[in-house]
Amino acid sequence: MRLVILGGSYLQADFVNRALEKEHKVFVLDMNPNCFLGNHPGCTFVNINFFEESLVLDFCIKRNIDFVYAPVSEMGNIISARLAPKLGYKYNDIEVVMSTIDKSIQRKILSQNSAKVQSPKSVIFGGELNKILDDIRFPMVVKISNSSGGRGIIGVSNLKELELALLKAKNINQSNGKVLVEQFIEGTQLSVETLTVDSKHYIIGITKEVVMAAPSFIERSHFMSKKIHDKYYPVLLNPIKELLNIFNLKWGPCHIEIKIDNGNVWLVEIASRSGGLRDRLMFNAGYPDYNALILNCYLNHNFKIPNLNAPKRNALVNILTYSSDLKSVEKGEKDKVLESKFFNGKSSNANPKNIIDAYGYAHFKSENDLTKYSLR
Repeated sequence: MRLVILGGSYLQADFVNRALEKEHKVFVLDMNPNCFLGNHPGCTFVNINFFEESLVLDFCIKRNIDFVYAPVSEMGNIISARLAPKLGYKYNDIEVVMSTIDKSIQRKILSQNSAKVQSPKSVIFGGELNKILDDIRFPMVVKISNSSGGRGIIGVSNLKELELALLKAKNINQSNGKVLVEQFIEGTQLSVETLTVDSKHYIIGITKEVVMAAPSFIERSHFMSKKIHDKYYPVLLNPIKELLNIFNLKWGPCHIEIKIDNGNVWLVEIASRSGGLRDRLMFNAGYPDYNALILNCYLNHNFKIPNLNAPKRNALVNILTYSSDLKSVEKGEKDKVLESKFFNGKSSNANPKNIIDAYGYAHFKSENDLTKYSLR
């Protein structure tokens, strides 16, 4: 099979390596020749702006491409969906993809349909503070409806903070997304990685997230373990399947962030793509190989899902932003539980705004608990 991967970042690398192991021909399209996968010995790098649908389509037609994919890119997900009917591969409809990018649409769909997953009360800000204050109580969260990676998310606890956050959101919002203000939900934050094969839904992995408090809510560490899986899988199975049905997911992975509070399941966001860093985290924990499952889903439509067991080990990934975060890497190396590390060339940040500010990632795995290596 001949595959096009949109984007050459580190976060795409594990999927590309799995595709190469399956002896697929892989083309990586990116605007930056110096990207992580730009010099990958197994890939053919092509300097193309993959945001330009016509350029990608022309390339795919000339090279007889079978499938176009973007593991963790929102724009790449859109392009892949738009090209699917033109090139003839299985993919979610473009309307489905767009609904899983725009949080305002997610809130509307969920509030009208779901019985098992709740939607935070939210207001689209149109310039009237009274509308927000009439409907929602502090604390609140201000966010841009079509952003990802924590960009533009600000927690507020009073009117002055709300006014400043709305001004910041307006300045950050460069892609015509709506500015949402919604109630802050307490509880344990999890992400759920799923796979849908011809409208049949499966939970593949569950992550417990360590997230900074307001105002930034930056993700710091992600944990996977048998203990986490066994605790939350029975609680989440039916709500997650209902959620995927409501959003009409038909093919491929989905990354769902939720909160659980007093038995209630609340949606943070749903994205019809893989979650960043989760594929290696799952592999280290001993979950089924997520990338192999995704490839089979798209390229071998009738394949059977293997037994989906709880993970065998403890796994952790730290998102490195502060200079002091390196202490966890050093401790992991010393204790021989550090599986891998990656630095992207950025400097540490004394005031990070979101996970895009990360300068690297560190993966850990062990038969024993990894809590002492977690970031705060």
